[in-house]
Amino acid sequence: MRIGRPKKKPGFDLSKLNEKTLLSIKGEFNSFIREHEADTESDSFRMVKEFADIHDMSPGKMRKILITAGVFENDMSRLIAKLHGQGKSIDEIQKLTGLKKSAVNSYLPYTKGS
Repeated sequence: MRIGRPKKKPGFDLSKLNEKTLLSIKGEFNSFIREHEADTESDSFRMVKEFADIHDMSPGKMRKILITAGVFENDMSRLIAKLHGQGKSIDEIQKLTGLKKSAVNSYLPYTKGS
């Protein structure tokens, strides 16, 4: 028996997130961006939130999927990728950026199950 907070998106199954799904999301997000013309960093955050709402996912999970698919990056994702590439742990990145652990994780691509 597992006790804890209920999942925000209980229907989400990472094992269903395969290469074909990533390609589909990649194409759909690129079309979405072209239609909505995101020019600034705040526009990109708004676009991810809107795109996540369409797919009934949290913005953090959608950002992680888009980063995994290689279609989303911003200053923070580049910084976190650089720090992670330098061998910094999630906790170290968290302290350096001031982000919560879940936010740091949402800026890193999936490494299992995709």
